[in-house]
Amino acid sequence: MALHESIKFYNPTDQNFVGTWDGESYEIPAKSTKHFTSYIAEHFAKHLINKILLERFDNICQEHSSSNKDLLKTCKNCKSRSDKLNSFYTVPEREELYKIILPKGEIPTVPTKLEPVDNIQPEVE
Repeated sequence: MALHESIKFYNPTDQNFVGTWDGESYEIPAKSTKHFTSYIAEHFAKHLINKILLERFDNICQEHSSSNKDLLKTCKNCKSRSDKLNSFYTVPEREELYKIILPKGEIPTVPTKLEPVDNIQPEVE
């Protein structure tokens, strides 16, 4: 894949997602798709996945807002939340979300702002 080829980025949530790259904000509406260069799409995907997983894991135990050592021993949901947060970057849900947010198997498109190198004419003096 060339450096500036774009890939699809899908926001599967019910909320708009704002990603920031190089001081610029990019809004991806809920349930919509936009194309970005691969490194920007991957950066946005990481942050959107972190947001989704934190919301999911925080909601595992509705009874306790935070867990202490005693709750980890007695509350099954607090223990589950703690386990998920401790393995935050390796949970299977992360890979599943990457497949949804950055779908593969599509022909990448070239952003319209860039001209293909083939069409650039040398300057004649």
